[in-house]
This record gives sequence, structure tokens and C-alpha cells, in this order.
Amino acid sequence: MTRKSTVIQLFVASPSDVQRERDLLESIVTELNQAWSRSLGVTFELVRWETCVRPALGSDPQSIINEQIGDEYDVFIGILWGYFGTLTPRAMSGTLEEFERAYKRSKSTGAPEVMFYFKDAPIAPSKMDPVQLQQVQSFRASLPEKGSIYSTFEDEFGFQTSLRAHLAALAQKFSIVITPARNITFTETACIESTSLDVEDLGFLDYVELYESRMADLTTILTVISNATVRVGQQINQRTQEIADLQGQRPDTATTRRLVKRAADDMDAYANIL
Repeated sequence: MTRKSTVIQLFVASPSDVQRERDLLESIVTELNQAWSRSLGVTFELVRWETCVRPALGSDPQSIINEQIGDEYDVFIGILWGYFGTLTPRAMSGTLEEFERAYKRSKSTGAPEVMFYFKDAPIAPSKMDPVQLQQVQSFRASLPEKGSIYSTFEDEFGFQTSLRAHLAALAQKFSIVITPARNITFTETACIESTSLDVEDLGFLDYVELYESRMADLTTILTVISNATVRVGQQINQRTQEIADLQGQRPDTATTRRLVKRAADDMDAYANIL
């Protein structure tokens, strides 16, 4: 059976303190390619400087990365925690410079899509840089003004759960008609495939292949939902304990608001994943 495939390039930008998340992103891309490439005709290709930039001489390291990576990728994925990055001749950090290039192109052409993730986890005092942390917080606060919605996570489990759901949605969005004869279309808003098949064009092996691809899709979807459900259960327990710890005290308004907002963000993230 003839198949077409669309390659979607994902460029990841981040400083060194979220190296673990960069590696997790690569493993999730590999996992989703196995689940989605066959049924949707979409393959993700991760673009990261560690593997896509060769040794070269330039005015500064970031300029070499800019030149060799280019601006042809389809999705920009930014990840920040407590470190904003190293100053470049053109921006406060390499990550910011990469974001600004992507943001400028997105505003003028509509591409790439921009997805930003912020890690909300404690930082050891010995590893905390107040100046760097303030730069991260200032940048985070500026994103809504640029028309951008960002995602937050507290640990690796939360990052993986959100990322799987978001990349699965991207796979649906970028999906293509595999063959005109089979007239397969995809409903982006529902994030579920709807198919209209000409029975005379399909044989037994075609039906077996379709069945296997649908089962692979279903398994991936149920895994995402299961992980998200476990995660939100853990978050509810954590928020309940935080409230219990305040019993007998008179919490200030800021503390109360922070607890309510964190609980609301947890439920909102869960609803988005579903």
C-alpha cells in the first residue's frame, strides 16, 4: 500500500539546567513516531544543537548554531527552569535569541508553532542564581503580552504527560491524506481520525493493517489519559496536604491565592490533556 509521510521538525531551545528534559523530549519523540507515523503519515524529527550542529568557526557560538540550524523548522519548543542562559552579542541568552527569531518568523509567516514549558520545581540554594531566576520569571511574565500560552510542570512525570498530549495533538494537526483512493481525512478539533473508505479498494491485508494502526492509536491515547489521571491524583493529594498543613493558622492572602491557583492549574492541565 503506497504511503506518504510528512516530516515535522521540532527545534528545542533551552539552557543547560534542563538537560534531563531535553533527553526526555527525544525519547518521547521516538515513542510517538512509532505510534503515529504509520496511521497519520506524520514523523517528528527533533532538531537540537548537540546532534545537528557541526564544529565551525564564527563570530560567536550562538551565531554558528543560528546559521546551521536555520529557520525552516516547524515547531519551536522552549524549556526553562532556574537558569536563563549565557549572554550573546544579540540577546540576554542563547535561548532568548532563538525564541525571538522563532517569534518574529511566526508573526510574519504563521510558522513555526511556539510551545514553551516552565519547570516549577524547587532549586537547591547552592545552585540558585537569583539574577538568572529573575530573568526567567520576567520572560515568563512577558509571554502573555506576546499572545503566547505556556505550560508548566513540576517533575519529569508531569513534563512527559503534557508533552505526549501536546505532540499527539500536533501529529493530528499536521496529518495528511495518505492516499486519495482511500479518502482518509482527519478531524483536528476532535483529535480523532474519521475515515471514509471505499470497500472495493481494500483487501483483507488492508483491513488488518488499518486495525493494527487504530489499535496502536488507541493504546497511545489510553496511555496518555492513564498517566494524566495518575498525575492529577498525586497533585490533588499534594494540594490537600498543603491545605491540611495550614490548619490552625491564619494564612495570608498571597498564600491562599497561590494554593488555589496551583490547584486550578492542575485541573486545567488535566482537562487540556483529556
